[in-house]
Amino acid sequence: MSVVCLLQGSNLGDRYAQMERAGDMLCRTIGKKLAASGYYRSPPWGFAGRNDFLNRALLFETVLSPHEVLFGCLETERELGRLRNATGYTDRIIDIDILFYDDLIMDETGLTIPHPRLEERRFALVPLVEIAPDWKHPLLGKNAVALLDQCPDRSEVIPWGPDQG
Repeated sequence: MSVVCLLQGSNLGDRYAQMERAGDMLCRTIGKKLAASGYYRSPPWGFAGRNDFLNRALLFETVLSPHEVLFGCLETERELGRLRNATGYTDRIIDIDILFYDDLIMDETGLTIPHPRLEERRFALVPLVEIAPDWKHPLLGKNAVALLDQCPDRSEVIPWGPDQG
C-alpha cells in the first residue's frame, strides 16, 4: 500500500459541492481516505481569475500506481465538467493534483511527483501541513512545516466553511 496526497481546487460554480462530490468519487477510485484537511479560500495563483479558489488536501492509502492515480484524478475532473483545452492557469470547475506519492520522485511527461512548485504555493502547503506536517519533500529534504515557513508566496490562505458561501 502507498500513501498519496491530492490537492483539490475550484473557483467556478458551487465550489464546495463540486469538491465534496470529487472527494466522494476519489474515495471510490483511489482508495481509503486517511485524512482530509479543512477548506481554505485563497486568491488565484499565477493569473487574474474571476473568483477566489477553495482548496483542500486529501490523504489516501492506495494500491494504484502513480499513473493510475493520475488517471483517476483526470477522470474525476472530466466527469465533473472540467475542460482541459486551455494552456496555462485558468479558472476551473475542479482541479485535482497529486502533491506526493510516498517518497517517490518522478519526472515524466504529464506526471511530476512531488508536484512541481509545491514549495512556492501557500494555497497547497497550508492544507498539506494540516494533514501531513511531517511529510518530507524527497528532493528538498524539508518537511511540510518547514516548506510553509520558508514559502515565498505571501497570499492570504483563509480557513473556509460551507456557511460562508
